[in-house]
Amino acid sequence: MRSLQQQHAGTRQQLSALEDQLTQLPLAVSAKLNELRRQLAQVEQALAQNEASRASELRAPASGIVSSLLVKPGASVSLGQPLLAIVPDGSRLQSQLLVPSQAVGFVHPGVTVTLHYQAFPYQKFGLQHGVVRSVSRSALMPGEVTLLLGGGAPPSTDSLYLARVDLARQNVQAYGQQQPLRPGMVLEADMLLDRRRILEWIFEPLYGMGHRWSSGS
Repeated sequence: MRSLQQQHAGTRQQLSALEDQLTQLPLAVSAKLNELRRQLAQVEQALAQNEASRASELRAPASGIVSSLLVKPGASVSLGQPLLAIVPDGSRLQSQLLVPSQAVGFVHPGVTVTLHYQAFPYQKFGLQHGVVRSVSRSALMPGEVTLLLGGGAPPSTDSLYLARVDLARQNVQAYGQQQPLRPGMVLEADMLLDRRRILEWIFEPLYGMGHRWSSGS
């Protein structure tokens, strides 16, 4: 009799434990479902962000003309990397000159510049002029030179400084019409770095000899 009672009690305990497990089972299933839903929402959000970044539209701060494209289509870019340069509508063009280190000491604001545009050979369309507005205080880094050249190679390995030049005219007279200058046009420049009377140029060697003679006497 006692053995049957013990067996009955054990069976009731097992039944009670199974009932408890059955009671907890919906809670466990619900928790698992909630976790799966959370993970699915995270994946969907990541997919949406990735799609949005692929289809994002970059707007320029002002309307204008693209003066130089600094990356190629399909190239990877990093955060903060310049993609292109824009000249705003209505702005006056300036010339940017790369000045070698051996000449930069003589270049300063106010110096007159003679300009030769590649698109308008001076032999046919005449010379153009400008005035130096500013000169950089330090030499440009190689990357800055490449950026100014639109990705092209620097013209030399010497240190280069940037001079900005105000143009006397924003157009060139060609074939009876005023042809407007365009951003990105290539040019060369000559600067008058020393001004003397013609006699001083002609007799400069003689002046130098006279100076040496007087110093040695």
